[in-house]
Amino acid sequence: MKRIAAVILSSILVSFCLLALSSCDVDWAKHYTVLDDGTYCLRFPDDSMKSGDVVIPSVYKDKPVTKIGYQAFCQCENITSITVPACIKEIESGAFYRCGNLAEVIFENGVEIIGSDSDSVKGVFEGCTSLKSVKLPESLRFIGCYTFKDCAELCEIELPDGLERICGQTFSSCKKLTTVTIPKTVTYIGSKAFEGCELIKDVYLPDGLKELGKEAFAGCENLNYNEYKDAFYIGNRNNPYIAMIRLSEDIEELSINENTKIICENALSSLPESIRDIYYPEGVVTIEDQDYCQSISVPNSVEIFRHEVYYYYDFQYNEYDNGLYVGNETNPYLIFIKCKDASVTEVKINENTVHIGPKAFINCSIKQIDIPEGVVYIQYEAFSHADIEIYNLPISIKTIAPVNEYTKKINYAGTKEDWAKVDGSDYINKKWGELIEFNK
Repeated sequence: MKRIAAVILSSILVSFCLLALSSCDVDWAKHYTVLDDGTYCLRFPDDSMKSGDVVIPSVYKDKPVTKIGYQAFCQCENITSITVPACIKEIESGAFYRCGNLAEVIFENGVEIIGSDSDSVKGVFEGCTSLKSVKLPESLRFIGCYTFKDCAELCEIELPDGLERICGQTFSSCKKLTTVTIPKTVTYIGSKAFEGCELIKDVYLPDGLKELGKEAFAGCENLNYNEYKDAFYIGNRNNPYIAMIRLSEDIEELSINENTKIICENALSSLPESIRDIYYPEGVVTIEDQDYCQSISVPNSVEIFRHEVYYYYDFQYNEYDNGLYVGNETNPYLIFIKCKDASVTEVKINENTVHIGPKAFINCSIKQIDIPEGVVYIQYEAFSHADIEIYNLPISIKTIAPVNEYTKKINYAGTKEDWAKVDGSDYINKKWGELIEFNK
């Protein structure tokens, strides 16, 4: 009986400990785990690395340590500084989450990835409330979601040339951050990336930026915008009008600046009912989802198109075969928007089409579609909920959004080497690799 009671008591104590540690949800059994390439990931620090000035080990069992694992130092409140050696290539999400006394992070040049693009994880340095300034290494290419979220004392951040992606809410609620210069290599800034950075006055966007997420600068009350004909923009000294953010409240006429590259999501949400025809100038690269309109002219320069015009009941499309399109005077068939109606069982894509638009085949009755040579971009959810076989996907494709479990087959006209160059192919390979057939 005593033995049973002891076992029960032991189980209760173990359960209590697990509950106490559940906020960090880490496999505590191993300090290091071996990776596929034979190097090691630091999964959980031993006692010598839980306080004071911590230097991440470079070697374990005569092999390099190349990764700091998921939530490895989560809530280690007694750590005051971290030195990350050059051998570390990736720091996983939540690695230093809520290390409240962490005041200094020293990077040797080596880290390429910090965090993840998932919005359901903790940020690498999220809630590190003693962190005041950070110089990120020149090797860095990617900063994940929430990385510096709620770093309330962070007033200075140096972003390196070579950085490509800044994900959602990376600097959200960094209330003492004042100025941000985005490196010229950055092409993507996620939604709410700088939300609530109340003291930011100036932001300089690079010319090569292609995506600026929804509400990227929401709550930046002191941010200086550049105004042009009843609209507000953010840009840089050479081009103040790179991204259209919003319209003025008393807009009477829509005239988008000719140097604009990005139309941000909901930038045109306050468009009055008297303006329902939208002309996007040549040079615009990204058109995010907007409010209702009756017609649009889309330039040939567009690469990302997320304006879900297929929902509009009286929209003016250009029709070809059984398909509906938007475009411009020189190419009315630039973007395939949708089939003429849900009952259509066959459609021929126009030979001048460059884009398959967002949700183009959603819930359609077509079982097989040929994508012609010349199509370059397949936009998000183009084949969502479509029980369809994709034939002759051309070598001209540069970007393809994820397919889903309804897709039956992808027949690609090129080789495996060609496919590997397509942006988005890696994700499809991992989730639906068995669907892909190669003609060469």
